[in-house]
Order: sequence, then C-alpha cells, then structure tokens
Amino acid sequence: MEKEFIYDNGDRYLGEEVNGKRNGKGTYYFVNGDIFNGIWLEDIINGYGSYKFSNGDNYDGNFVNGKFEGRGKYYYANGNIYDGEWKAGQKSGSGIMQFAFGDIYSGQWANDNFNGVGKLAFAGRSNYYDGNWKNGLKNGHGVALFANGEKYDGNFVNNKMNGKGIYFYSNGDRFEGIWVNDEMNGVGNYIRSSGAIENQTYDMGKRIS
Repeated sequence: MEKEFIYDNGDRYLGEEVNGKRNGKGTYYFVNGDIFNGIWLEDIINGYGSYKFSNGDNYDGNFVNGKFEGRGKYYYANGNIYDGEWKAGQKSGSGIMQFAFGDIYSGQWANDNFNGVGKLAFAGRSNYYDGNWKNGLKNGHGVALFANGEKYDGNFVNNKMNGKGIYFYSNGDRFEGIWVNDEMNGVGNYIRSSGAIENQTYDMGKRIS
C-alpha cells in the first residue's frame, strides 16, 4: 500500500509500506537534495534502485543493506562513468571506467581502486598499460606501450619500471635487463634488430661499460 511519510528532519517518503515501514517500491526525498527511487526492505534500501545525488552524481544499480552491491552504473557529475561490480559501497570486482577526458580502464577493482589485472588505454593515442595493479598503481608484471611506439614488458613497482624487463625500441632493437625506478641498472643485453648481442652495464641509467 502506497503512503506518504514526512519525517522530523524534513525528509519525505512516498511509496509502499508494510506495518509503518518502507517495504517495496518507493521514492525517498532527502532534505539535502538527494533522491532515491527503488526497492526497500524494512526501512533499508535493498534491491534495484536509482540514487540521484544533489552534487549531480547518479547511481543506477543494485543495493544491499543501503550500500551499492552487485552490478551498478555510476555517472559522475564531471563526466566519468563507471559500469561494473560493487561491494559494500565501493567499486570491487570487474568494471569499466570511462573518464571524461577519454581514457578508459577495463579490469579488476578493489576498494574503489584499480586492483588486479586491467588495461588502461589513453585517449587519442595508441599507448596503454596492460597488466597488474595494486591500489591504483602499476605493480607486478605489465606491458606499457608508449606514445612514441616503444614498449616495455616487465615488472613494475608503484608505477615505475622496477625489476626484470625488456624494452623494445622503435627501430627494432631491444634491451633485456634490470630496472630501478625507470632507469636501466646493472648488467643487461642490448639486442639489435640484426640479432647482434652486446653486453652492457648501467648505473641508474648511465652506461658504464
């Protein structure tokens, strides 16, 4: 049965109720300007619904115990759009984020951040990073294609090339070795496109032999 409730704090509910509690489909108007339209269970948002925030953000998807949970799509006021899985109100699982400036991330999430395996493709360019992430940063094995056509295939730590990796140059040459904070460091092999191999040693990007 549909009823209207006006609460002491100025909030208003219009929808189905059972025994004086919000149960079924209904719309809740918050005094701060937020609006929720969807399914309720014992006064708590549960099931599919649409939540419009006063700041212009909008969420369409599933709720569990009042929080985003399961599949849902979030439209940010700044133009970003996230379409994917949620857990306890945070992006968690598999999802795609389309940024307003054109970049697209497709992959795994946890705690509202890139976590696990995912690909970040940059707008208007062919470059991308495809690999492992931790807390929004490149961590673990990944492949980075740069705007100049060169490519790195190897280990990352906190967004920087660290550990073993192979760097492919646009002229067909490649360097196989160790990296520290984006710099070649230690002994490695420079392999020319002709197949010739040259042993090289670096000290934080500076060749010493």
